[in-house]
Amino acid sequence: ENTEVIFDRFRKITPGTTKLYRGSGLGLSISHQLAELLGGKLWVESEVNVGSKFYLLLPAKQADTKNTIVKNPDKKSNSYPDWNNYKILIVEDEKDNYFYLKSVLTKTKAALVWANNGKKAVDLYKTTDKFDLVLMDIKMPVMDGYEATKNIRDISPNQVIIAQTAYTSTEDREKIKLAGFNHYLSKPISPQKLLQTLGRYLSE
Repeated sequence: ENTEVIFDRFRKITPGTTKLYRGSGLGLSISHQLAELLGGKLWVESEVNVGSKFYLLLPAKQADTKNTIVKNPDKKSNSYPDWNNYKILIVEDEKDNYFYLKSVLTKTKAALVWANNGKKAVDLYKTTDKFDLVLMDIKMPVMDGYEATKNIRDISPNQVIIAQTAYTSTEDREKIKLAGFNHYLSKPISPQKLLQTLGRYLSE
């Protein structure tokens, strides 16, 4: 009975329960609208206690490859800085998000250390040799990014700490600034933006 309303905006709590699902409740709504804008549709078939199947149908058009010009790729766009001598602490509770950051930063040859919550980040910071940069998530269990940053600042006031967050309202940006972060990155983070921002603080 809920297969239609799940495409409504901000729907993320199952009626009749108190379970709160992570996210803003916009993903399916946006996907549904995008499918319609592309001339297709998105729908779901669901069976209680069994599961759900989502279907995406989009119109296809035969590509005209006769006059297609294949340009040589720009070598510079695929180049990565050499951060072989730098150590970066990535603080991120979502494993998939960490693997994404790792896939990009591994190509710079930087040494990467992962902490999946703020408390682990602070503990690592106390027992590990100097980090050149800390990439800090804001929303995390056990200890959030604000408290973790405060603890790290108490140990090393000049540590470069860059916030990464999905919360980018004016109020959130001001709070991040007041918390003492050097910079912030809005999720989803593109590889180019990630490298460009970190590059401000890590010399090649």
